[in-house]
Amino acid sequence: MNGYIKTDKVFLFFAIFAVTFILFVLRRPDLITNPQFWAEDGRYWYHQAYTLGPLHSIILPQNGYYQSISKITASLSLALPLWCAPIFFNVIAISIRCFVVMFLLSSRMSSYKLLPRFILAAFIIAMPHVSEVHANITNAHWYLSMWLFMVIISNKPDGTYWKMHDFLILLLSGLSGPFIVFLAPVVALKLVDGRVFQNPYKTIRNAVRNLDAFSIAFIFVCLIQVVAILISSTADRSQAPLGASLDLLITILSSKIFAGFALTTAKTIELWNSGIYNYVICLISIAIICCVLIKGTWREWSMVIFPALMIGFALAKPMISNTEPQWPIIMSGGAERYFVIPNVFWSSILLSFLGGFNSWSKYLHSAFLVMILVMSHYTYKLKTLPDNKWIESVNAFENAPAGEEVSLPINPRGWVMVLEKK
Repeated sequence: MNGYIKTDKVFLFFAIFAVTFILFVLRRPDLITNPQFWAEDGRYWYHQAYTLGPLHSIILPQNGYYQSISKITASLSLALPLWCAPIFFNVIAISIRCFVVMFLLSSRMSSYKLLPRFILAAFIIAMPHVSEVHANITNAHWYLSMWLFMVIISNKPDGTYWKMHDFLILLLSGLSGPFIVFLAPVVALKLVDGRVFQNPYKTIRNAVRNLDAFSIAFIFVCLIQVVAILISSTADRSQAPLGASLDLLITILSSKIFAGFALTTAKTIELWNSGIYNYVICLISIAIICCVLIKGTWREWSMVIFPALMIGFALAKPMISNTEPQWPIIMSGGAERYFVIPNVFWSSILLSFLGGFNSWSKYLHSAFLVMILVMSHYTYKLKTLPDNKWIESVNAFENAPAGEEVSLPINPRGWVMVLEKK
């Protein structure tokens, strides 16, 4: 298995991809039947690629990071007619989510039992509260970071193709968002094999001994991202007050993650206003996390550390409102993207916890799968986006004289993409 691909695995690869792709599309069929740009996909990424050219747009940082996957997708879409650019964006975004599921089920993750991996894959496909991030390139970096996390904790790559895969995901994920900074502790834990409490000299020696090409490349990409964050303007970030409090933090953790990860929006709103129940849920959830940390290896620690750092930064520097206190409107505001990673990792923590019950683990895992199936009955279908008559807008643009600026309506309602006809 060194440098070649077996045909049976290729068939399985395409079969899993096709099934997963269809399941994602069925959640919102208009992704294919009536494709339209979503938010930054059109206003920034396509606009920059069209106006500045592919090379200039790709190397231009945006809000502290390079948004590489978004800008590469936009640059490639220039080879297509404008009318089919949105479907190209959508297909790439859906495919990234499919690849995350496929890697989770691949032999690279075989150190974990197949049943909990299958259950986690089912949750990723059917999880609620993803309308904001479902199949758009703007939010693809959330899924790319999970993909890179799995690469880091997975079995060593066997063969040339897997090694190429790992470096490609490192570059795409590392330069598409700030998450590589939050993944740095995971790589550090891997290098010392979780032995963080031993003699500092031995810790450093083991880390240096375990350095490989991937780890060195990770450090290099991480430094690039840190520099980009430091030198890029932060003027676009909201200056609105947080409105933070301990009570509100507990409410957010309970209703958006610990219990809300498997609830409908209506039920999460009820829980948001449940007072003492949120404290009870948080205490039980923290106890579960502590059990996983005590019994687990560096990989289980990583499953806790990465999402904790991510949600901590998201709550410290949210982008929900430019005027109102931000934490109080998380329940009703556009903050779904902040909880995608925590919800997926909370599911994996629960599966790991249930796996510790030995002979009962299969039954407990099966019960978790049943819960996902019941959940999906209420949350699987996503609301169709408003029809902005994309084809009509494109026709108006195509008929405009050179040099004229044309506003093309995109989703969500109120957003527009302004292009100067060349």
